[in-house]
Amino acid sequence: LTPSQLEHLDPSLFTIGMHGYEHYNSLQLSDEDFMDNVDKDMALLSNYPNFIPFFCFPYGFARDSQLKLLREAGMVPVLCSGGDNYSVDRVIYRQCMDGVKLN
Repeated sequence: LTPSQLEHLDPSLFTIGMHGYEHYNSLQLSDEDFMDNVDKDMALLSNYPNFIPFFCFPYGFARDSQLKLLREAGMVPVLCSGGDNYSVDRVIYRQCMDGVKLN
């Protein structure tokens, strides 16, 4: 979505989370480059009233160190799944789900 489209989303109907500024496969980035990408995404999206600090990994891949970095930065890692293009290790999935708390 464009910034204009994001501004016109009804906050009571939609939330905005992060998915990577440049949509890189996290496994192909160093931890430093990964967090630089996340920080750019956060800077762009965090001022929207319906922003939530959730990060969904592009392509469904993550390293343990990236999960830890997100949590240390106050973000919730989330994994997506979608057919044959995604491969989610059950351990990584469990680690992500352990960080989600329902109110």
